[in-house]
Amino acid sequence: MNIIKCNKGHIYDADKFSACPHCSNMKAGIHIDDYLGEYQQQIPTVITRNTETDDYDLNKRRKTVGFLVCIKGEMLGEGFLLREGMNDIGRASNMHVVLADEPTVSRKRHACITFDSEKGTFTLYVDPDRGDIFCNGVQVKDSCQLENRALIQIGECVLSFMAFCDSSFTWYTTEG
Repeated sequence: MNIIKCNKGHIYDADKFSACPHCSNMKAGIHIDDYLGEYQQQIPTVITRNTETDDYDLNKRRKTVGFLVCIKGEMLGEGFLLREGMNDIGRASNMHVVLADEPTVSRKRHACITFDSEKGTFTLYVDPDRGDIFCNGVQVKDSCQLENRALIQIGECVLSFMAFCDSSFTWYTTEG
């Protein structure tokens, strides 16, 4: 890479361009602002609580209900938040618990943890065809209730589960 500055102060890679592409565009009558035209606009960067949008419903933000900490595997020491509703576990970046560095974990939904706010219980769900998921050393065939400090093994990765919400506290507890 041969980065240089032209006489007008534009910076460009001389290995890719024989002359300054910015100056060449100006000579040809092409201005970057004109070229972008209608696509340039002000984009709001702050969404207030009173703003209604389809993309952001700040009043329905998923609250934290528990945690997972990797105690064995490639992601040793990493922590993961569990939120209200479903928490898909896998290697893909669109999973709620992303175990990206764990080669023995599937990309898509290897397992799922849910929280029942009425009962204050957590449930680990697995695909019945998978034989490599254990909870406290017992193979999980379909689902199992999670107790605090349960050890969940998915492939070669072991996660320690810790509840934040339980029968004594949920985000929905109301005080009189």
